[in-house]
Amino acid sequence: MYPVIYCLMRMNYALSMEESLLMSPYFLGVDETIRNEIMFLGRIVLLRQGASVFHSNDDCERFFIVLKGSVRVSKYSETGHVITLYHITDGQGCQLTSACLLGGGQYTADAIAEMESCLFFMSKKQFLSMLTRSQAFRQLVFASINEGMDGFLNLIDQLAFGHMDHRLATLLFNVSTYSSTVKATHQELADELGTAREVVSRQLKEFEKHNWIVLHRGKLIVTDREALLNLDKRPAV
Repeated sequence: MYPVIYCLMRMNYALSMEESLLMSPYFLGVDETIRNEIMFLGRIVLLRQGASVFHSNDDCERFFIVLKGSVRVSKYSETGHVITLYHITDGQGCQLTSACLLGGGQYTADAIAEMESCLFFMSKKQFLSMLTRSQAFRQLVFASINEGMDGFLNLIDQLAFGHMDHRLATLLFNVSTYSSTVKATHQELADELGTAREVVSRQLKEFEKHNWIVLHRGKLIVTDREALLNLDKRPAV
């Protein structure tokens, strides 16, 4: 139990492992006996910011749930360009991992901890056992994979047909929901959108000219979220 206590206390996390897992959709409706067995056999890991969770071409051998923190799943090109596929936050599991475990393939993307994060791991054997024994768990896994496919199709649609100013406006609108200060470099925003830093920098300067944002080193302040939202609603030409 020491790794569990250390992980949660290190992050000033007020909930126990059991409470954390119970709050995850993956364990809602799961029989108590099965849940206790998985918690006993599972493993808690504390990852530092920037630590790798998996690499492209790694064998997929375990399923994980983020108890606290955030994991970013990204795809790198041969030329070094990167695009963020999705983020995994508190209580969520990895859609790509689920698909790989079911299909028996290897990872086709990379994942890193975006901040200090506490993850719960279960082996492939335990994952497949849960699928067989718990209808609630099985339904959530397949629903998550379906959601992931919808997300990938939406991403492809944005890349193929979306204009960069609209995509950047949408991103800034979403990440400024709780705070007008967005702590991200131009390169980090570019990685989210799968484009070059120069493209993002040029578009940010245009937004600043319209007084929608104020640029600072390593961050920006959104001053007119309504304008960003309205830009996203305009038809692309």
